[in-house]
Amino acid sequence: MNVRFYLVITFLLFVLAFLAVDAHPTTAAPAQQTVPAHITYGFIQDADNPSRVTAVAYSDVSSDNVTVSTGTFTFLLSASTVTAPAIAPAPAKGSFVNEMGVWTAMKITPSLYAGLGFNPADMQGYDLYQVVLSPGSASPALSADDPLPLFSFQLPSDCADIELQVLTNDSPIQQALLANIGANFNNQISMSIDDRPAQDLYAGHQPGGSSVTCVLQPPTTDASLFLPLINR
Repeated sequence: MNVRFYLVITFLLFVLAFLAVDAHPTTAAPAQQTVPAHITYGFIQDADNPSRVTAVAYSDVSSDNVTVSTGTFTFLLSASTVTAPAIAPAPAKGSFVNEMGVWTAMKITPSLYAGLGFNPADMQGYDLYQVVLSPGSASPALSADDPLPLFSFQLPSDCADIELQVLTNDSPIQQALLANIGANFNNQISMSIDDRPAQDLYAGHQPGGSSVTCVLQPPTTDASLFLPLINR
């Protein structure tokens, strides 16, 4: 059997199995819907340790009666950047530090993508991380406009050339991966709020907080010295 064909088939089977947990959410019938809730994704940095980054979700409603059915958080990080905890390239899986629920991470690198016979330029110089929530592992309280921590990790302290950003759904990178390996890496989060049927509430990036510019100064508690979160 052709080695490249075997690698592609093996990789596709792994990716499809990994994504199988992210089933299509149930959508409420129109008569059951009230004012719709929306969820956006972003990142925040620790004020005392700016290289520590937390993936967060923002809601435009408040509720103590919430069940998260499925969740997928996909982000891009400059290729070859090592996080702590570190995630090995697929087909390996790993975990960051869980802040809400249990998340499992998979990483696709330009070199892995090239090894499958595709153009690494499709990755635009990034590693792609898809982090998937284990179903039924999260029932958080939502507070409108407040960040809900999902998972966290550490970037290298010397990170002047590092870029980190939430994947834009249906972006060129997402479209290339979908066309070539048949896997959809779009962001998604399905929630039931106040006992309404679960539905996908993901509405895109958090304005002003979907990416991180690395801190260029040594760690300090003076927040004015930190480069801010920026929107891409």
